[in-house]
Amino acid sequence: MWQTKDCGSIMNLSEIKTEDKITRMICGTMPMELKVSQVTEDFIYCGPWKFLRASGGEVDEDLGWDGYNTGSFIKDSPMFKEIQKPPTLFCAVCGYSEAEHKKVTIDNGGPICGCFHQSQ
Repeated sequence: MWQTKDCGSIMNLSEIKTEDKITRMICGTMPMELKVSQVTEDFIYCGPWKFLRASGGEVDEDLGWDGYNTGSFIKDSPMFKEIQKPPTLFCAVCGYSEAEHKKVTIDNGGPICGCFHQSQ
């Protein structure tokens, strides 16, 4: 049986305040350091850039970006974590990852942890 584990912390966007520094991830790969200029209940503003607090995704009406369907987002926001970190499967019996089970086997053909369950 396989399960997922937390693969890193997610920034709490409700705690961001004016003057904080954030990293805008352009296309998910190019970092751009920004300073928060204004916050509202729904949005985080960094100069001309506007991000949806709920997701961390950039909002740009001219490009059709709504904060969910977007081309950039705040690093470590829920949007960033969803895109950057595919689920990692771990053995519910021993805690080893699926990759560890496949990579190393013991003499009798079982995974390194000794579990003999089937990977799903």
